[in-house]
Amino acid sequence: AAAPESERKAALDTLTKMKNPASETAIAEALPKLEAELKGKKNDALLNTARKAMAQFRSNESVAAVKALVTNRELSIETRSAAAQALTQVKSKAASDALTALFQEKDAELVALALRNIDPKGSIKPEQVRPYLDKDDPVIKGAAMIALGRLKDEASTEKIALSLKNVSVQKAAVEALLAIGPGGSEIGIAD
Repeated sequence: AAAPESERKAALDTLTKMKNPASETAIAEALPKLEAELKGKKNDALLNTARKAMAQFRSNESVAAVKALVTNRELSIETRSAAAQALTQVKSKAASDALTALFQEKDAELVALALRNIDPKGSIKPEQVRPYLDKDDPVIKGAAMIALGRLKDEASTEKIALSLKNVSVQKAAVEALLAIGPGGSEIGIAD
């Protein structure tokens, strides 16, 4: 039988406070089991705590385990998104390479997941995202717009603004332009 939730939360808090590669990897590797165990249960505070713990990951050693969470289709979108965000926060070549590899996936949903969860303070730069504005897939294109908005990439505002006419990415274009702010394009939806 599993330990009481209070003990499990205390253990998770201790691992989170340790802030070392072994504790980060342990949390990432435990998440799939924890999610499977708590699936369908109303009280998932422990699972949410584990997802939030990933926001504090900073070590290269946890990158492989975190990337495995992003690509694991059996996990919830909440866990996969938290993992993608964690990857963008690790400022290292390994994390940047892992994200860039996700951008190259054939699965549009996975590419979009990685793009939508880019941390503006992370290691991914706007020039790595801009090419995805030219993709035919509206899911990828919309995610790239959101990413560039979060990155406050004023250089992309005109291209994003021109997309306002395209219904399939209009919502993402608006979100991106609002995130970039008033320093952007003079082009509007009427143009």
